[in-house]
Amino acid sequence: MTYPIRSTLLALTLLASQAPAFAAAINEADKKFLTDDEQGARYELALAQMAQQKATRPEVKAYAARLVKDHETQNPALEKLVASQGVTPSVGMKDEDQTRLNELSNQAGPAFDGKFVDEAVRVNAKDKKAGDQEKSSTSDADIKAFLNQFASMDSEHEKAALALQQK
Repeated sequence: MTYPIRSTLLALTLLASQAPAFAAAINEADKKFLTDDEQGARYELALAQMAQQKATRPEVKAYAARLVKDHETQNPALEKLVASQGVTPSVGMKDEDQTRLNELSNQAGPAFDGKFVDEAVRVNAKDKKAGDQEKSSTSDADIKAFLNQFASMDSEHEKAALALQQK
């Protein structure tokens, strides 16, 4: 082998070893979805934990317990996905969600139950819409797999919240 061929082969080998890093680049829309979803998941968990403590209706407490259980499974999977995509993990929740949580913490009794259920309906509808949009627009197989894995759980959360709202 001549020197230029060896240099070219070495350069191609080095470039090929970096290919996964180049292929793994995430687009801005997917990055925004993951960041928003991660913050929203933290909010939903905090909201459900509060409802476990403050709700007065047994069915609202049971719904909150289910949300906590499900999010304790879903949130680590989401955090793992965020890390695998090279996205900087978000910290905390959005300011608007923290404000809603603070306002809800000032409620008690049946008023708390009603406001919690209304908020659960709002959040689940928003999450379902965002997830459906992301699933149809992303080309990232890992994001699609995550959305497919938890789609039925999210739909069940939404249906249960709507049922509670009707009572």
